[in-house]
Amino acid sequence: MPYMVQKIYHLKIYTTNLINNMNEATDKCLTIASKFMDIDQIIDNKLVYDILINNLNLIYEIFLKLDTDFKNSHRLIEWHKFDLYKNQIQSDLFQLDKTLIWEIISSQLPNLKIKIMDILQKNIMNY
Repeated sequence: MPYMVQKIYHLKIYTTNLINNMNEATDKCLTIASKFMDIDQIIDNKLVYDILINNLNLIYEIFLKLDTDFKNSHRLIEWHKFDLYKNQIQSDLFQLDKTLIWEIISSQLPNLKIKIMDILQKNIMNY
């Protein structure tokens, strides 16, 4: 297999794994959120809150690792919002915006989940 073909193949495998991991982290956040009425109930349970924040951070870290060509070929996901949300959520190192976190969990993540599933079903290997 020529070097460039092999490199592209490995990039696509890597991207597929990233998207699958993003899908899993999104699932975890949505599962947690479905068991609580609002963000205050989640914050009261420190372990659950930490798991939620860690998975939101994981989603963001995966976003950073995704190839620009992949993001450009999947514009249904509003990739530019990832940086915006990350900056807004963590405007202060030790102070997280709980209202925005709940907005992301209750409104943005379900939409992201649908779009991720669409990408996976259409086989992201075709980008």
